[in-house]
Amino acid sequence: MLNLNEKTELSLLIVDDESKNIQLLGSILEEEGYHVEFATNGEKCLEWVNSKHFDLILLDIMMPGMDGFEVCERLKTPLKTREIPIIFLTAKTDPESVVKGFQSGGVDYITKPFNKNELLVRVQTHLELNLNRIRLQHAYQELKETQAELVNSAKLAAIGKLAGGVAHEINNPLFVMQMQADFLKETLINGSVPEVSEVETIISMIQRCSKITRHLLTFGQGIELGKTENQINTIVQNALLLIEKQVQTDDIQIRTELSDNLSKISIAPIEMEHVLINLLDNSREALQKIDKKEICIKTYEEHQTIFIEIQDSGGGISENVIDRIFEPFFTTKEVGEGQGLGLSVSYGIVKEHDGFIHVKSQEGKGSVFTIELPLTNKTLS
Repeated sequence: MLNLNEKTELSLLIVDDESKNIQLLGSILEEEGYHVEFATNGEKCLEWVNSKHFDLILLDIMMPGMDGFEVCERLKTPLKTREIPIIFLTAKTDPESVVKGFQSGGVDYITKPFNKNELLVRVQTHLELNLNRIRLQHAYQELKETQAELVNSAKLAAIGKLAGGVAHEINNPLFVMQMQADFLKETLINGSVPEVSEVETIISMIQRCSKITRHLLTFGQGIELGKTENQINTIVQNALLLIEKQVQTDDIQIRTELSDNLSKISIAPIEMEHVLINLLDNSREALQKIDKKEICIKTYEEHQTIFIEIQDSGGGISENVIDRIFEPFFTTKEVGEGQGLGLSVSYGIVKEHDGFIHVKSQEGKGSVFTIELPLTNKTLS
């Protein structure tokens, strides 16, 4: 139930060509505490709503010039007015008129002559429904913002983990370039013509460093889902580029089985790389105390769906926690070792792509994470 303070914050518009109806309706609604404005025709109504916000409109059907049906249809087109609930005031109660009223965008109708209690109940009901809709929209927006913050937090954590491995990955080609540059310098000093292979090696190492750093920067930028047509295998390879050195440092063997016949898919590449890095890092941690350290990444396409499988030879996931691993902030790690966001964020990103992520695991026999991405808006490979 709306209280008096809430009612005084709400503005209602009465649209009727008969002044006695406006006066009667206005007095009833103002007694309840509502703020009321009025218009005597459809044109004036459209002018009003363009200059002021209204929470509900009481709209007469039979008016000279533009009738109520046309006014309602016009109000339901602009973004600014389409969500305003409209209750028709009418003496026409035949089924055809009632159906036409709902089809034009009305939410309810009140018959003339109207009953005061019925009027107030219907008005309050639709005001409450509209307020609840607005609250839900705000809650949904806050939820999206919270999700975005979680994604950003998890991404920053991922970048922190990747940074060390990327630094090592860059140091290697930098060392090679330094050696080749010193040799090239000596060659030029001695007046000799440098070998083409020396210059090619330096160029190759520069390109590799550039690719790694550029991709790390790209990975760290933004959190919005900008979907473009991409090959999943390219996304897998880019994710491996960022995490491969870290995995190799732990003496983990990575094997890939990437299908050559995948269709392109509409996807946010950086976000999906984030998912893959989370899953790969999850597998890497599962292998820390295992002798045989292997990860296999597999891609294939079946039934208009792209599949990505990440299988590890780790210790598996126990039955008492496997149903909770995608919950936000759930973690089996020691305090300070993780936020419990990686898998939850990954689940959310895959859902944003209308996909699904699930896990099969058996203690002592490893785990398989599978991402399923439907080929919506599929293009030719």
